[in-house]
Amino acid sequence: MGNALAIHIPIGHVTIEKMDKSTRSFILRNQKIFGHPQADAIVVIEGKIDWIGKQEQVPKSTSIPEIQMPPHLITPGFINSHTHVAMTLFRDISHSNPQMIEKLFFPVESQLQRDWIAGLSYPSLLSALRSGTTCVFDHYYFADAVGESIEKLGMRGLVCETLADRSGAKPNRDILNQWKKTVANWKFSDRVRPAVGPHASDTVSPEFAKEIAEFAESEKLPLHFHLSQTERERNLVLKEFGITPVALAKKNGWLKENSIAVHLVSADIRDLEILKDTGSFAGLSPVSQILYENVAPLEDIFGLKIPSVLGTDCAASNDSFEMKPELRTLSLLLRDRGVRVSTKELLRTAWENPAKVYGMPNLATLQPKVTTDFVLWPIELQNRPMLDMESNLIFSQTSMRASHVMIDGNWALIDGQPTGISEKEMGEKFEFAMQSFRKIYQPPESGMNFNWSEF
Repeated sequence: MGNALAIHIPIGHVTIEKMDKSTRSFILRNQKIFGHPQADAIVVIEGKIDWIGKQEQVPKSTSIPEIQMPPHLITPGFINSHTHVAMTLFRDISHSNPQMIEKLFFPVESQLQRDWIAGLSYPSLLSALRSGTTCVFDHYYFADAVGESIEKLGMRGLVCETLADRSGAKPNRDILNQWKKTVANWKFSDRVRPAVGPHASDTVSPEFAKEIAEFAESEKLPLHFHLSQTERERNLVLKEFGITPVALAKKNGWLKENSIAVHLVSADIRDLEILKDTGSFAGLSPVSQILYENVAPLEDIFGLKIPSVLGTDCAASNDSFEMKPELRTLSLLLRDRGVRVSTKELLRTAWENPAKVYGMPNLATLQPKVTTDFVLWPIELQNRPMLDMESNLIFSQTSMRASHVMIDGNWALIDGQPTGISEKEMGEKFEFAMQSFRKIYQPPESGMNFNWSEF
């Protein structure tokens, strides 16, 4: 059965081997458990970790089945703190083009329709789930449709509608009113939560920016936005307002303790000091930044000890939604810049810090009587010996997929297969979205065109 979980439940003299979504109480032995180096056994009851310790000391129970399985590393799930999951439309194209946002993304995105969004989101979300991500922070158009796809897969999400009034794909102040109504009538489970998403300092007017900030403050919602993401943005804002994008964001009320300011590529040391003083989080997407323009001033961000969160960004400026390669890249970039950061501090960008923004700090650890989210990674020959769980996870398992993922006490992934919606159904919804898009697609006037008929 490979890595399949096999539950042995004695019924008289019969042993039944079974593993499905309904299996929410079980015992695992001979495992590596993150944060508990001396432990090798775990007991889960009704989807919540109940006990962690040595297998010789597992509490006796006649009602909880024991699952016989090969060794795995059990960890918290990753939180991907900056995504646009529906942008699979742009996979493989326009890497390293400094004008791709204005010349390609905006014109094409202006043609998007709501009923395509879930289908376009599934490839990214499936990639994230299979690579051990349990929660994504997504910033895009038709955010409620993104929320639906997250909900269907059984994942967690912090979703926000892209808000802009000066430029962009859909500049329209009324979108904020629509988002206010969506938030007021929130239809999702507690796993999928709302945030507020102004696009960037150069696409939102100061008046609208302040209105957005007031709404976030009144509802106590996190703010998630791009900031100082290019030299072009910095120059435009300096020319018009006489201050930097970071200073403008502070003036407009965007920088709060639960705000995520993403990219900061063109931020200088004074900008970063402003960010630190406000308690905002620096959103880092190093692979995307390398492909698109430049890497953020990581040495200053970490030197000032600004709390950071890590994200993969989107297809076309990354193409991968896997967090382990992103962590590895961040670590290597910091080393290259002479910044020594422990693996524990690196992992904080994917666990502890984003868990605070999401509103569930316990997602960052494995705790008895508390934890309902965890990931099982197969320990295979190419990953051994596992002398340091943290280093092994980042540097030795970058190509390893999770075998099982539990989220909110329910299996979202079993033997690498999603449980909430089949890969076949996701593929059909993706094809519907692509076919619908092809029928109405109009090439941008910029001439930056691609033959989407080849998909």
